Amino acid sequence: MNRKFSLIIALGLAVGGCSQIPIFGSTLSSEKVGEIATEITVMIDGCTSGSGVIFKKEVNTYSVLTAHHVVKDKIDNIGTCLIFTADGERYPVSNQVTVPIEGVDLAVVTFESNKTYKLAEWGDSEKATVEKVVYVAGAPAPSEAIPTRTFFRLKGEIVGRVPQPFEGYALAYDNKTSHGMSGGPVLNEEGRVIGIHGKGDKQEGIDTGRKLGIPIQFFLKPETAKGNQSNPTDANGYYSQGLAFAEQGDYHGALANFTQAIKLDSNYAEAYFGRGNAYSELGEKQKAIDDYTQAIQIKPNSASAYNNRGLVYYNLGEKQKAIDDFNQAIQLNPNDGSAYNNRGIAYSDLGEKQKGLADFNQAIQLNPNLADAYNNRGLVYYKSGEKQKGFADFNQAIKLNPNHASTYSNRGNAYLDLGEKQKAIADFNQAIKLDPNDAAAYSNRGNAYSELGEKQKAIADYSQAIKINTNWGSGSQAHAYYHLGKAYLDLGEKQKALADFNQAIQLNPNLAEPYFGRGVAYYESGEKQKAIQDFQKAAELFKQQGNQESYQYLINKIKELQ
Repeated sequence: MNRKFSLIIALGLAVGGCSQIPIFGSTLSSEKVGEIATEITVMIDGCTSGSGVIFKKEVNTYSVLTAHHVVKDKIDNIGTCLIFTADGERYPVSNQVTVPIEGVDLAVVTFESNKTYKLAEWGDSEKATVEKVVYVAGAPAPSEAIPTRTFFRLKGEIVGRVPQPFEGYALAYDNKTSHGMSGGPVLNEEGRVIGIHGKGDKQEGIDTGRKLGIPIQFFLKPETAKGNQSNPTDANGYYSQGLAFAEQGDYHGALANFTQAIKLDSNYAEAYFGRGNAYSELGEKQKAIDDYTQAIQIKPNSASAYNNRGLVYYNLGEKQKAIDDFNQAIQLNPNDGSAYNNRGIAYSDLGEKQKGLADFNQAIQLNPNLADAYNNRGLVYYKSGEKQKGFADFNQAIKLNPNHASTYSNRGNAYLDLGEKQKAIADFNQAIKLDPNDAAAYSNRGNAYSELGEKQKAIADYSQAIKINTNWGSGSQAHAYYHLGKAYLDLGEKQKALADFNQAIQLNPNLAEPYFGRGVAYYESGEKQKAIQDFQKAAELFKQQGNQESYQYLINKIKELQ
């Protein structure tokens, strides 16, 4: 029974999308909005006093949206920013700070944690009209009466829109905010974030009582901010917009902006790197390699460029080139656990299990919260026969990142190998819940149902695996068609079985099992000569693959039929 295990790779500087704008729900009580605001809002300190909102998680990396001026000192390499979450934990801000849109007072910072924090849900800031109730959340700076920064959620109303806002501050409201709340979320009555708070309004030096925020639409759709600000005029501006488009998952938009930055400054290494990431996401692997190579030529000490180029080589099957790049990335940055993790995958694929284990161990030592490395080490242990160590690593990976579908699939396969079919199905269910487009999880669950004799459920899962991802890969699809044919054969539906075995053979003519299955279907249909021909082909392939037991079985079967 073929199991689809999954290794997990890690980008050097990954970019990803945000939540989609949801449909408005029902109005919540002030208390409920307050609960949501408390969970998603963070306090920022160490560079200046400010606030922010958690909006994205990738593995153990959380992204926080805040005001640019709150973390400007971090961008200028002055001071050390710290993030304080609602549960009292303190985290250093990671080195990368992104300014999504030139001329708009927004920034994205990240921090690492293996804990689970609630993510903000976006609302529609265009519907934040005059007299709409809004809430601003954040932690004001210490005062005489309140010497310790304390979380507040302040209620107010929209009082107007600014037609030509400076730095993006288009929302005006009357919430009584104070210093230290800049960068915090502005929420509507559904508890969804519609803006980022930033400053108060003054007239001749006197506070007007009006407060200003940046509509979340400027962040979600950077092009909507264009009418409110000048277009980029230099390479840095286009580069910043490229990052913003990439952050939204608009890689075509990112590509256009990075390209314009490169036209204005042909030695802009970061722009080549960003464009390489965009090309990689769009599947244009060779163009990605070319851009990473150009970034390396301009900045030979760019460990991230070597790491990401190595990933592209790996995905193209050029494992040794990938290892060479990972080696260089590690030499330049020996404290980067992701590069060790990636090199460990390449070594494991080449059969150098001990080198793979050593790299996964080093990745975990450098970053004990790197769930990917536990998953990958667990695979090596499990496939090497050290099943308890494999299970322990799968469990730890899930503990660190309970939202990664592949690890549940891997543990499910391990349970299935041990005959614990119900536990396997429970893990495959969870994998599918986390990623409904995970074809491998459907195929693996189909295997479990098949072994339980629940052929119709198995057929449904194999069919779904094939349906949801036609680009899954010819090898994996061939296995799914083989198992689908086998399930139909078990139910006596020989014509359907033959059709699926034929499809499997067309996808991967070097896979022995579909020939064997088709031979059985022909034999049961009374077509003995066709059965013998397929058994002979299957025996030949099994022999080439070193599967002596299956080869000998088929040779004996052929002799019986002749």
